[in-house]
Amino acid sequence: MKNKIFDLEYLLSLIKRRAQSKIADTRWFLELAVLIVIAVCIPVVYTTAFSSYLELELDITVSDDLSGQLFYSDTGVYSEEDSVFFQLLPEKNKYTFEIFADEIKYIRLDPGNGENSTFSIEFVKLSSSSDSRLLANQELTDATKLLNSVVASGSKKSGYTVVGMDPYLQIHIDGPPIISVVEWVISPFIFALFLYLLIRISWFYRQCITNRVTHNQIEISVLFLIFCCCLVISVLSPPFQSPDEFVHTERAVHISNGNLALETDGRLTGVRIDKGILEYMNFFQGLPRQADGKITSTIQGESIEVVWMGESVFVQHSATAPYFSAIYLPQAIAYRIAQDFNLSVANSYKLSRNFVLTLSFLVLLVATMIVRIPLFSLAILATPMMMFQFVSTSIDGFSVALAVLALSCYTKIVLESYQTPSRSVVGLVCTLLITLLVVLTSRPYMLPMLLLLFHVAYLRKSWVYLTVSIAGLLSVCFWVVFATSQVVDARVDVGESKFKIVTYYLSHPSVAFDLAWHTIESKWLFYRNSFIGVLGWLDTNFRGGFYSISSCLILLILFTSISYRSLKNYPLARLSLVFGGLSSIILIFVALLLNWSEHPAKIISGVQGRYFTIPILMIGATISFRVMPARTKRFIVPLSLLLVWIVYAATSTIRLLLERYWLH
Repeated sequence: MKNKIFDLEYLLSLIKRRAQSKIADTRWFLELAVLIVIAVCIPVVYTTAFSSYLELELDITVSDDLSGQLFYSDTGVYSEEDSVFFQLLPEKNKYTFEIFADEIKYIRLDPGNGENSTFSIEFVKLSSSSDSRLLANQELTDATKLLNSVVASGSKKSGYTVVGMDPYLQIHIDGPPIISVVEWVISPFIFALFLYLLIRISWFYRQCITNRVTHNQIEISVLFLIFCCCLVISVLSPPFQSPDEFVHTERAVHISNGNLALETDGRLTGVRIDKGILEYMNFFQGLPRQADGKITSTIQGESIEVVWMGESVFVQHSATAPYFSAIYLPQAIAYRIAQDFNLSVANSYKLSRNFVLTLSFLVLLVATMIVRIPLFSLAILATPMMMFQFVSTSIDGFSVALAVLALSCYTKIVLESYQTPSRSVVGLVCTLLITLLVVLTSRPYMLPMLLLLFHVAYLRKSWVYLTVSIAGLLSVCFWVVFATSQVVDARVDVGESKFKIVTYYLSHPSVAFDLAWHTIESKWLFYRNSFIGVLGWLDTNFRGGFYSISSCLILLILFTSISYRSLKNYPLARLSLVFGGLSSIILIFVALLLNWSEHPAKIISGVQGRYFTIPILMIGATISFRVMPARTKRFIVPLSLLLVWIVYAATSTIRLLLERYWLH
């Protein structure tokens, strides 16, 4: 028989068959990768929706403090409901009003009564995205007595009048109604990506029924669906609206200039950053903790003009002192690139936000490819709080992604502890060590996660791994002690030294137990809500039964995704994860008691539900050992619940962000 080695046709057909096999295995990964690149890189398209508005801009000079009121109407009949109160300040000032209504034809400005007071209107401008009308200066009164004044004039399209014993300025819009809309940014490619993922997931449903689905494809597709939701949420989230995002940005910009450590100026600890980023931050300082704080066209228009000034100033800064610089490298790299390419500060911030978001999900993708992430963990990643944190420039999203990667490495080592060659284990252990060091030096309360390294050393019966675990423990402890001892934090005065507080509660354990019980009893509802999602600076709550429904859905996903028959397997690994997670939760309360609660404390202050994300992911990883196979029809139930949860959480978050920051 002819030797097939020299048969060119046979060799080509063999290569073709193998190439087709490889392409079939990786095709959908490539499809998703291409769509993600398109969705992120193609310029976004502006669409108009939601609400019409008219902007009125005036330059007014008054002699005394007056309380003014602005009315608007489409018929000329005014009401208190369709009005805005404002304060007229002495001397010349600029006043800008954004009036939201379906149709506006009459505007009345009532400066109030003030005996012997005077005012003058030197500039009037009506504008929108489609029209702009400026009334000429010669048409305006130079100085008008508030009492017994009668002034009237007008223009071709818009007229205004100041009349009567109780004077007011009335503007009548004669031409077509000036109607504009709140503009928000969305990309049609994001919608295309949503559509593709829904089609792909529906295909997975069919594959589940016919037992043809392959390893972790469902989890990766769900992860990309969450990523798409984050892209939309990123568009609707104004800058610096995550808690403490101002200080995290300061630290990242400080590191981007090559400064890995904080600086000291006398007894103060701080950072040295460009004046441009401080000016950009000032535009958004009025949003946090202000229920009526909205994004206006003035903020949008003026903030995008801010540029890097090249002049650094010292800013007092202590909040991020305990965090090692490595956790800020994604943001710092983005800011460095932005400055090198002379981007505006606004575009630099957007680059930093998108870079951190993309990198976080790439880390999660790697974690999912190492071992299947439980659907319960994906449900935690899809909470409004986590999606909101993923799109901020704080360290929460990236640190959670690294923690998930560490848990995946640990799970893989445990599952294949006796089958995996030593060389493969070395790579997993190195990844586990690096991710743990980055996470623990930025989240010191997660110190019990090092127990995972010690368990790996025990499984492999390796003195090398034991030595590495001890070195990691000492390194983290040294960093935390060193960083906290070098900083001067004047934000909170707890009244006593940390040593005396620890000694007091150790000598009075009943007091410590009562304090913990009283704190949890009075705050558990806040912890639940802020874990699921209290957005902004803890000032934006979901309404109705959102938190109750969300809790039920997450718990249902947990209980329906567990393979109960396999719970007896790997008991030591499960115990390590549960013990580490619970210990981390206890450390959260201890840390806030020592650093944020005035001694003697009546309640432990400063604890937020989002702090429990990594501990709960750690406890939830106990079901990673023999996760319910995707080939079983039972898998459809938790997967369906997860998809319902993602859609419910994403749509609720989008609606809440629109109401909180954009719709006036």
